[in-house]
Amino acid sequence: MNWQLLRQIGHDVYKCEDWRDNKRYYSFLARAFINRHVMEQHLTFFLSDPKRTLIMEHCPWLVDQAVRKIFYKNSTCIERAKIVQQHIFWMEKLFESDLMERIYVHGERVPLWRDEIDEKPFILYLNFTDGQQKEGCLSIELVYGSEDEKHTGWNAGTRVYQLMFFFGDTDLTIHIGALQGMVGGSDFIKKLTKKYFGYRPKNLILWCLRCLAVTVDAKKITAVTNKGYYAMNHIRLDRKLKVDLDCFWQEAGGTADCKDSRFYDIPISEYRKEMNEMKPSKRANHRRRYELMDQIQVEISKTLKKYMKNKITGKQ
Repeated sequence: MNWQLLRQIGHDVYKCEDWRDNKRYYSFLARAFINRHVMEQHLTFFLSDPKRTLIMEHCPWLVDQAVRKIFYKNSTCIERAKIVQQHIFWMEKLFESDLMERIYVHGERVPLWRDEIDEKPFILYLNFTDGQQKEGCLSIELVYGSEDEKHTGWNAGTRVYQLMFFFGDTDLTIHIGALQGMVGGSDFIKKLTKKYFGYRPKNLILWCLRCLAVTVDAKKITAVTNKGYYAMNHIRLDRKLKVDLDCFWQEAGGTADCKDSRFYDIPISEYRKEMNEMKPSKRANHRRRYELMDQIQVEISKTLKKYMKNKITGKQ
């Protein structure tokens, strides 16, 4: 195995600026040694193609992910390496290389839909940045107050909600690893909910993922449960879930996986009440909400197809 390359990747990920980083760096090497056969194949996957190699050089977390206990509870090194490789495979199959380069090489975020609130931008971005690698290989974010696509740090706008996921399986599946909302900001959340006709921001971002799923012709969406969340590997008080995932997945029409309690199956289509099922006083509000949701789907689909190899037409 190429230990020189692994050491370089370790330094790129952990920087080794203090004793904590040094400890993580040597833990990375130790885990790579213990799982050396898996890691050798994982490196070969990236080194087998120049574009993958470029991604690995600029986004070393995709290598590091294989040896860390992340994505979901009790994941194995073999599973994690497969997750990363399948995700990259699907990204290559679905999208033109310039989208992958923007996200994984240049560290940019790609706008898929935009609105305006209080004369400031409110934008749905597709990206993958430091701090999200424990829960997925890609994310969508609802960001307020920033149109900067090249700088994706935590000071580049207010991240109202973010949803981390990865593509996988033989038949394209979207696996959700986490759903996270902003800390505090309850007044702003209420303002957004009112603006979007009673549709909460966390419902909005799940709708956006469903729109993405339809556009790429995904066959299934799965999501991690409270029990299956990766941080349940460790007893850490600072990793309490900010969102009750199980409750929200149930609200979204999800059903628990009967074979694995770590996951929920989420329907790609969102259930909509018929107007005659509602009180007359609520019909106008729901009608406006549904019209807005349809507009969002059209814009996300139109924008995403600009980057796709096959212009799939999805309907929901």
